[in-house]
Amino acid sequence: MIILAVEYVLSRTNFLFVCSFTIFLLIYTPTILTSLLIPSSNYHAFADHQERQIAIIDVGGNPSGIALDKRSNMMYVALYSADAIAKIDPNNNRVIYRIPVGNGPQDVAFNDANGMIYVANHDDNTVSVIDAGINPPTVTTTIQGNFSTPDGIAYNPDNHRMYVANRGSTTVTVIEGNNVVNVVELRDPLGRIAQGPHEIFFNPLDHKMYVTDHQDRYISIIDETGMSTSPPVVTHVQVDRFPSGVSFSGANNKMYVASFVSETAPRGKVFVLENGAVVDQFDVGYHPRGIAYNPSTLQIYVTNFGGEPYSNTVSVIDTNNVIVDTITVGIAPWDIAYNPANSKMYLTNQIDGTVSVIGIPPAVCACT
Repeated sequence: MIILAVEYVLSRTNFLFVCSFTIFLLIYTPTILTSLLIPSSNYHAFADHQERQIAIIDVGGNPSGIALDKRSNMMYVALYSADAIAKIDPNNNRVIYRIPVGNGPQDVAFNDANGMIYVANHDDNTVSVIDAGINPPTVTTTIQGNFSTPDGIAYNPDNHRMYVANRGSTTVTVIEGNNVVNVVELRDPLGRIAQGPHEIFFNPLDHKMYVTDHQDRYISIIDETGMSTSPPVVTHVQVDRFPSGVSFSGANNKMYVASFVSETAPRGKVFVLENGAVVDQFDVGYHPRGIAYNPSTLQIYVTNFGGEPYSNTVSVIDTNNVIVDTITVGIAPWDIAYNPANSKMYLTNQIDGTVSVIGIPPAVCACT
């Protein structure tokens, strides 16, 4: 009887051990294998594949350009058909103000030096200057002259000036404060002139302005380094048809340019530039339009605008220029920007009048 009792205890102990060990393997084996198979430097990017659209904000007005106010971390959105700018509070993802501006605001940018928001008004050839430091934000100045259907606008932190791409001409207008101080013709040393400057971005590595020329196949690079009064040097880099968005990756110190249409790809392409030359190119979704860098994931995000039918996706690109995710958003995504306050990406959906917020969805508890 005693022997049977001992055997029962031993068998029960073994059973419990086997069950405990099995549970241990089920819980920890994926983690152990993951740590062995995925290098630590790539684990961050692997985790970020979980990003999705986590919020959608109704703004109306065919939103186009979007920018971050670096002082308040508020987002400003150009509402093209509403002739207004929407101010979004990222703490609750709501529109808290609408600011009337000029006709057809196409793009918006923040001036780090004076804390003002600058708006390129495409339809009336003006630039509105908004004081973002007061509530409600108010237009303090409307700059006129030397603009021709302005599209893109960007800030140069080296000289604290704003650069406006004039799509209706071959020039970029330079603003200091509230005054136009220069008009740069996109003519290179060989006499070639780029047509239809569209978007513009500052490269913090080489301190030059990169302009996409929508009516040509060029990226025009404006070099003002070491110059005080001399005209800047302009060079052209050939890409593909209708170059659109442009941005800089802090992960690999390269520029990324979206070509809306490609002759060698069925949809569209992104070109990678380094030291003023194309070093790589890859396919993305249909008619890529906007590009932005996310320093929290070290990845590039490309909006796929599409057209007949419109698209509704964003391609996520890693530092090896590989598409690691495709995120579903609103209809006809246009421009995109990063907000460091909440590590989220904000993008405008032009056709359905919304702004999508991309991030990692909150965990859902499966507790019982």
